[in-house]
Amino acid sequence: MRSFFLLFLLFFSFKIQGQKIIDNSEIKEVSVFSQGAEISRTFSIQLNPGKTEMIITGLSSNIDPASLHISSTPMVKIVSVSSRTDFSNEWKQTEELGKLNDSIEKINTKIEYKILQHDALEEERKSLLANSKRIGNAQGLSVTELDNALTYTRKKLDEINNLLLQREDEKQQLNKKLQKLIKRQKQILSADSAASAHIYLLAESSIQQKVTFTLNYYVKSCGWSPIFSVFYKNIQEPLKLEYKANILNNSGENWNSSKISLHAGNPSRSLTAPILETWVLSYHQKKRTGKNYGYYESGNEGSLSKKQIKKGATEEQEIELEEGEMIFNIEGEHTIPSSTREYLADIKQTILEASYLFQSVPKIDAKAYLIARIKDWEGLKLIEGEVNVYQNGTYTGKTYLDPLAAGDSLELSLGPDPAIQISRVKKKDFSTRKLIGLQLVESFSYEIDVRNLNSKPVQIEIFDQIPIAQQEEIQISLEEKDGASYIKENGKLTWKLDIPASMTSKIKLGYSVKFPRDKVVIIKRTGRVVCPRFH
Repeated sequence: MRSFFLLFLLFFSFKIQGQKIIDNSEIKEVSVFSQGAEISRTFSIQLNPGKTEMIITGLSSNIDPASLHISSTPMVKIVSVSSRTDFSNEWKQTEELGKLNDSIEKINTKIEYKILQHDALEEERKSLLANSKRIGNAQGLSVTELDNALTYTRKKLDEINNLLLQREDEKQQLNKKLQKLIKRQKQILSADSAASAHIYLLAESSIQQKVTFTLNYYVKSCGWSPIFSVFYKNIQEPLKLEYKANILNNSGENWNSSKISLHAGNPSRSLTAPILETWVLSYHQKKRTGKNYGYYESGNEGSLSKKQIKKGATEEQEIELEEGEMIFNIEGEHTIPSSTREYLADIKQTILEASYLFQSVPKIDAKAYLIARIKDWEGLKLIEGEVNVYQNGTYTGKTYLDPLAAGDSLELSLGPDPAIQISRVKKKDFSTRKLIGLQLVESFSYEIDVRNLNSKPVQIEIFDQIPIAQQEEIQISLEEKDGASYIKENGKLTWKLDIPASMTSKIKLGYSVKFPRDKVVIIKRTGRVVCPRFH
């Protein structure tokens, strides 16, 4: 019976090996999504026949346990995988922080005492100097008495000066110790995630072999956003598009010498096949960053929806993406430490052939904006976002890239050209107000001057509008359009002009509004601004 029991113990120990701590796994690849990242780690270990339990340490506490996936050779069977959060490091850091605070407090007390000693010695020194002056001016003292008094003063001053230097040196040494303690204190306080995750892996091998395991998992508190920059010299040369990415790694683990790929959108971690939802079409509103680089559709200004997710860290922004996977592989290996600071990475640069024209809405803004129209843009893997614009190396502002609003050509506004001067003037002689029977008729006439100060001819599109009526009693007539194309449904007019260098083109616009005289119709368009209120 005893022999059988010993054999059982030997067999059991052969089948289940002791726990092995894996603290040297390395991150090889990181797939960064708009929110979150998929990490690929590897490690190698010598396995004996039977089952081996391994504990993989030092991983981010932001791991999604449901995303864990471990692979190896076909000769190894993965029996079980689980994860636990280890707070021991956090407790150690809390204990260390308490000791540091005590040490800092003690050193500050010592420094204050040294300052008090220094001040007392300084007062004693001042008192001695004052006494030496009185002794020198005193009458009735013999030469010997005066010499003894001055000798005592010099000796005492030497002692005080030495003590002052000694106290100052002691204070400097204490300050050095204090700075080291404060530096360590800041390191602990700035650690976003002192806790770490441990992966418990049970694997079974039929033979003795060295095995490499690959561990994949998903972590939160990571992401990336695109940064576009456009460079151009003049309207005769192509554009250069520079595509970069801001990458955030706040996962709690450093990505050292890792291959980085960027994925537009978020990962699908479900094991269930997706379901097609009803596809509903609607009008797409172009977005803009402000009036300086406006698009000319009326309606509410497009804006990014933002939500603060961590003070001092980063913000979320909502962008629209075309369906389908979009991946950018960054060349080389990159080291991105875990931090609330962003890491800037180059994605690619490309030269874009573009045709140029100018657009202006002088009714709103008497500037001519340079528009670049880019064909064959679909293969560029563009994402909606702001674009920094540079002309001849000089930063001129921001515009907005909206690929979903593009058709055959992608339009990019590059900002105003001061060499094109535009004015829109109301012609008072032809703008009248008449009463005809029971009807009131108001007529409006405008002249738009477009002057090209460039040394070369330009093409420009001028946009304007007349009102449209919501009631049948209000009648609107377009009296003069001067060759413009006119869309009656929305009242928009478009002139396409070719203006030679140093020349001016004039266009005229006239319309009338007829309505019952007992009604009030506000024809002028108004806007709202915010201004201070003074009491």
